[in-house]
Amino acid sequence: MDKGHYHGAVTFLAHALPISEAVWWACVCVRSHLDGSDEQYQRALSYAEIWVREPTEENRRAAEKCAEKGNYGTSASWAAAAAFWSGDNIAPVDEPAMAPLIFLHAKGVEAAIVMSANVGMPATEDVAERYQDYLQQGRLIASSDPDPWQ
Repeated sequence: MDKGHYHGAVTFLAHALPISEAVWWACVCVRSHLDGSDEQYQRALSYAEIWVREPTEENRRAAEKCAEKGNYGTSASWAAAAAFWSGDNIAPVDEPAMAPLIFLHAKGVEAAIVMSANVGMPATEDVAERYQDYLQQGRLIASSDPDPWQ
C-alpha cells in the first residue's frame, strides 16, 4: 500500500481473508459506492450479504442466479459470484458436481472491489482514496471478531 500497489493489496487480502469475511468485505465496498441502483443490482448485492449471514446452499444458489442475471457487468454481480464460488459445487443443480478452484471466490471479491473502486472515477487520486478506504475496511474485517457482519 505504501508504494501505491492498491490492486495488488486487494488481491492479497481477498486471498488472505477467510471466505465469508472476504465476501463481506466485497459487499461493504460495493455498498459504499454503488455503481447502479436498479433492482437487479440491489438484489445481487443483497443475496451476497444474505449468504454471508446465512451460508446455506439455497442462498448460495440464489447469489449465483443474481450474478448470472447481472452478466458480471456490475460490482454487485461479482460480489454475488464470489458468494456462489465459495461452495464446494459450482455445477448446475442437475449436473455432476464440480468443485471450484480454491481461490475462485477471491477472484470474485477482487473483481467486485476493483470495479467498485473505479466506477465513475475520472481522477487517479480519487481512485487511490477509494482503494485506501477499501483496504482499511478489509483490515478492520481481518482484525475483528469472527462475526464482523453482525
